[in-house]
Amino acid sequence: MIHEHLLNPDEFWLAFPVASYAKTEPDYYQGSHHECNWRGSTWAPTNYMIFQGLRAYGYQAEARELATRLFNMALLKNAVLREYYNAETGEGLGQTRFWGFTSLYYGMLLESILGYDASTLQKPVEPIVTRELGIQFQS
Repeated sequence: MIHEHLLNPDEFWLAFPVASYAKTEPDYYQGSHHECNWRGSTWAPTNYMIFQGLRAYGYQAEARELATRLFNMALLKNAVLREYYNAETGEGLGQTRFWGFTSLYYGMLLESILGYDASTLQKPVEPIVTRELGIQFQS
Protein backbone atom coordinates (compact mmCIF):
# COMPACT_ATOMS: atom_id res chain seq x y z
CA MET A 1 0.00 0.00 0.00
CA ILE A 2 2.83 2.44 0.86
CA HIS A 3 4.68 2.01 -2.43
CA GLU A 4 1.68 1.34 -4.65
CA HIS A 5 -0.45 4.26 -3.47
CA LEU A 6 1.04 6.62 -0.86
CA LEU A 7 4.44 7.12 -2.53
CA ASN A 8 2.96 7.08 -6.02
CA PRO A 9 3.49 10.52 -7.64
CA ASP A 10 0.40 9.95 -9.79
CA GLU A 11 -1.85 9.49 -6.73
CA PHE A 12 -0.84 10.98 -3.36
CA TRP A 13 2.91 11.75 -3.39
CA LEU A 14 2.67 14.93 -5.44
CA ALA A 15 5.28 17.71 -5.44
CA PHE A 16 4.10 18.73 -1.96
CA PRO A 17 2.72 15.54 -0.42
CA VAL A 18 0.56 14.08 0.86
CA ALA A 19 -2.51 15.04 -1.13
CA SER A 20 -5.74 14.56 0.82
CA TYR A 21 -7.34 12.78 -2.15
CA ALA A 22 -5.88 10.69 -4.96
CA LYS A 23 -5.08 12.62 -8.12
CA THR A 24 -6.51 9.67 -10.06
CA GLU A 25 -10.03 10.30 -8.70
CA PRO A 26 -12.37 11.97 -11.23
CA ASP A 27 -13.43 14.74 -8.81
CA TYR A 28 -9.89 15.53 -7.58
CA TYR A 29 -8.89 19.21 -7.57
CA GLN A 30 -6.72 21.67 -5.65
CA GLY A 31 -8.12 24.48 -3.56
CA SER A 32 -11.80 25.06 -2.99
CA HIS A 33 -14.86 25.18 -5.17
CA HIS A 34 -16.80 26.59 -2.20
CA GLU A 35 -18.09 23.18 -1.15
CA CYS A 36 -15.04 21.07 -0.29
CA ASN A 37 -11.35 21.80 0.03
CA TRP A 38 -10.33 18.24 0.93
CA ARG A 39 -10.24 16.79 -2.60
CA GLY A 40 -6.52 17.05 -3.17
CA SER A 41 -5.00 19.80 -1.07
CA THR A 42 -2.21 19.22 1.46
CA TRP A 43 -3.26 19.52 5.11
CA ALA A 44 -1.06 19.44 8.22
CA PRO A 45 -3.20 17.19 10.47
CA THR A 46 -3.39 14.33 7.99
CA ASN A 47 0.25 14.71 7.01
CA TYR A 48 1.34 14.60 10.63
CA MET A 49 -0.51 11.32 11.15
CA ILE A 50 1.01 9.90 7.96
CA PHE A 51 4.45 11.08 9.09
CA GLN A 52 4.06 9.28 12.43
CA GLY A 53 2.76 6.15 10.69
CA LEU A 54 5.71 6.06 8.31
CA ARG A 55 8.12 6.35 11.22
CA ALA A 56 6.32 3.68 13.25
CA TYR A 57 6.50 1.18 10.39
CA GLY A 58 10.16 1.73 9.57
CA TYR A 59 9.91 4.20 6.69
CA GLN A 60 12.31 6.70 8.25
CA ALA A 61 13.71 8.03 4.97
CA GLU A 62 10.24 8.56 3.54
CA ALA A 63 9.11 10.30 6.75
CA ARG A 64 12.15 12.60 6.61
CA GLU A 65 11.47 13.39 2.95
CA LEU A 66 7.84 14.18 3.75
CA ALA A 67 8.82 16.44 6.65
CA THR A 68 11.46 18.20 4.54
CA ARG A 69 9.14 18.84 1.61
CA LEU A 70 6.40 20.16 3.89
CA PHE A 71 8.81 22.38 5.83
CA ASN A 72 10.11 23.84 2.57
CA MET A 73 6.58 24.34 1.27
CA ALA A 74 5.11 25.99 4.34
CA LEU A 75 8.08 27.90 5.68
CA LEU A 76 10.35 28.69 2.76
CA LYS A 77 8.06 28.83 -0.28
CA ASN A 78 5.31 30.84 1.44
CA ALA A 79 5.73 34.12 3.34
CA VAL A 80 3.36 33.05 6.13
CA LEU A 81 1.73 29.83 7.30
CA ARG A 82 -1.57 29.08 5.62
CA GLU A 83 -4.48 26.80 6.50
CA TYR A 84 -3.75 24.32 3.69
CA TYR A 85 -1.70 24.13 0.49
CA ASN A 86 -1.88 23.22 -3.18
CA ALA A 87 -0.20 19.80 -3.34
CA GLU A 88 1.02 20.42 -6.89
CA THR A 89 2.47 23.94 -6.58
CA GLY A 90 2.92 24.48 -2.83
CA GLU A 91 0.85 27.68 -2.98
CA GLY A 92 -0.68 28.57 0.39
CA LEU A 93 -4.50 28.45 0.45
CA GLY A 94 -7.26 29.10 2.97
CA GLN A 95 -6.72 31.34 5.94
CA THR A 96 -3.63 33.54 5.96
CA ARG A 97 -1.32 33.58 8.99
CA PHE A 98 -2.90 30.36 10.19
CA TRP A 99 -1.05 29.40 13.37
CA GLY A 100 -3.21 26.41 14.27
CA PHE A 101 -2.38 22.89 13.23
CA THR A 102 -0.22 24.12 10.35
CA SER A 103 2.53 24.86 12.87
CA LEU A 104 3.04 21.07 12.92
CA TYR A 105 5.28 21.62 9.89
CA TYR A 106 7.88 23.12 12.24
CA GLY A 107 7.85 20.09 14.52
CA MET A 108 7.80 17.30 11.96
CA LEU A 109 11.27 18.00 10.63
CA LEU A 110 12.66 18.58 14.12
CA GLU A 111 11.18 15.28 15.31
CA SER A 112 12.74 13.49 12.38
CA ILE A 113 16.18 15.09 12.81
CA LEU A 114 16.26 14.54 16.57
CA GLY A 115 14.67 11.08 16.48
CA TYR A 116 12.03 12.33 18.89
CA ASP A 117 8.65 10.62 19.07
CA ALA A 118 6.03 13.10 20.21
CA SER A 119 3.40 10.35 20.29
CA THR A 120 4.91 8.91 23.48
CA LEU A 121 5.32 10.53 26.86
CA GLN A 122 8.07 8.16 27.98
CA LYS A 123 10.80 10.73 27.42
CA PRO A 124 10.43 14.34 28.58
CA VAL A 125 10.56 17.02 25.95
CA GLU A 126 14.07 18.41 25.87
CA PRO A 127 14.91 21.95 24.77
CA ILE A 128 15.96 22.17 21.15
CA VAL A 129 19.23 24.03 20.85
CA THR A 130 19.90 25.77 17.55
CA ARG A 131 23.52 24.59 17.42
CA GLU A 132 22.34 20.93 17.46
CA LEU A 133 20.25 21.54 14.36
CA GLY A 134 22.44 24.01 12.54
CA ILE A 135 19.53 26.45 12.19
CA GLN A 136 20.17 30.14 12.70
CA PHE A 137 17.18 32.34 13.44
CA GLN A 138 17.19 36.01 12.57
CA SER A 139 15.55 38.56 14.82
